[in-house]
Amino acid sequence: MEMVTGPGQALPKPAHEPGTKYYLTPGRAWPYALLTFFLVVVTWVFFRASTFGGAGKLLGSMFGLIHGGSRLLSTLALLKIGVIIGVMLVSQWLLRHSRILEVAHRQPWWLTGLFWSAIVILLVLSQASSSSFIYFQL
Repeated sequence: MEMVTGPGQALPKPAHEPGTKYYLTPGRAWPYALLTFFLVVVTWVFFRASTFGGAGKLLGSMFGLIHGGSRLLSTLALLKIGVIIGVMLVSQWLLRHSRILEVAHRQPWWLTGLFWSAIVILLVLSQASSSSFIYFQL
C-alpha cells in the first residue's frame, strides 16, 4: 500500500484514488455499489419489523417465497419508488467525488434555492404518518 507522508506521519493513500492497489474503475465498481445498496435495503427490514419472525416473513415476501400475500404497494407506487431510487443511485454515482457545497456554489443562487425548496416540500408531502420513517415505531 502506498504511503502518503506528511509532517511526522504516514497515512495510507485512499483506495479511491487511481494508482492504488485496490482502485476500482467506475465500470468495475458498479456491482459493488449495487451490492452495498441491496444489503442496506435488506438490513432495513430488521429495523422496520416488530419481531424477528416478522422480519423473516417480510424478507420471504420480498424474495418471492411467500405467495398469495396481500400487496403492500400498488404498481404505480413501485414504479415511482424505482424511478426515485434509480435517480438517487445515478446522482450519487456521478457526484461521488464531489462535496455538496462545492456543487451548490457552482450553481446560480436561484437554482440552489429551488432545488432545496423542492426537497423540503417533497419530504413534507411524502410523510403520510409518523410511522413512515423506520425508527418511528411504537
